Amino acid sequence: MTAEVVPFPHPGALSVAQTSDGAGSVATMERSAELVSVASALRDASPRILDNWAIRVSTMPLFRAIPDLTLADIRQRMPDVLDAALLAVTSSSFAVDLMPLDDAIARGEDHGRSRCDVASLDVVLAEFHALRREIRNQLWRVAEALVWDSARREQIVRDLDDRLAAVLDEIEQAAAVAWVEACGVGRAVNVMAS
Repeated sequence: MTAEVVPFPHPGALSVAQTSDGAGSVATMERSAELVSVASALRDASPRILDNWAIRVSTMPLFRAIPDLTLADIRQRMPDVLDAALLAVTSSSFAVDLMPLDDAIARGEDHGRSRCDVASLDVVLAEFHALRREIRNQLWRVAEALVWDSARREQIVRDLDDRLAAVLDEIEQAAAVAWVEACGVGRAVNVMAS
């Protein structure tokens, strides 16, 4: 087994030793480093995601139809949900550590219960749909700024988007179940029928 130093193809990148058997390939190591930096930048962008999300949901007819609902009311608990979701998306595999996902689910449940007095179930689901969209928009912005190679950028976005979908599906489901448990099944059925 021989080792050679292979420079990365873009300026400012470090060289990495690569073995002839392919272990620790440069492309894999570079992609892993890029994945970590995109994930980190996505978490750092959570205030922007939250601001964009709040603007988006505050202009939705579902939210404008709720009397006396302030922007602070709309944002209630969502910063915690977003932080927990991004931590679960960007942390280790769920098979290795379920704690970030469990925490995100618990935050989703709290959010669902808290919305029972203020909003219908369709409003809660619309919130999560808008959050998912804002996170994905920011994911693309971050990836475009940080990943030089377009093929790797698309793969990184796909990988993080798959994790994002898995995490947000769990959180959204937990929020909906908590809302139904807090409000009662009858209210959910009446809301969905109207």
